[in-house]
Amino acid sequence: ELFKDVVYIMSRSNDMKEEKLFYKFHSDSSRNLPVFQEAFPDTPWIFVYRNPIHIIVSQFKEGKSIAKCVRAKKSPSQQVVDLLLSKKLVSSLSEINTTSPEIFCAATLA
Repeated sequence: ELFKDVVYIMSRSNDMKEEKLFYKFHSDSSRNLPVFQEAFPDTPWIFVYRNPIHIIVSQFKEGKSIAKCVRAKKSPSQQVVDLLLSKKLVSSLSEINTTSPEIFCAATLA
């Protein structure tokens, strides 16, 4: 219900003729697709797949340190932590900050 309220507030307009709404979500939001579908079951949507390598290259264009996936190192999701540990790319949570930007971003997009 909270998600529906946020979408409603963000979509408000002074133009009473507006009837349609378009939202584009970042790739890391795809894990939340069930939330979107539950909130708006009758809303048409499209999922555009993009090669993860292309996403990483695009994010690194302005510099690796400011890439969105690298900034997530400060508070990585449990899925990223679990993946890095299971693939033995880190041996403990404290090592995540020493992970290369490329490896961390790949884990984020996995």
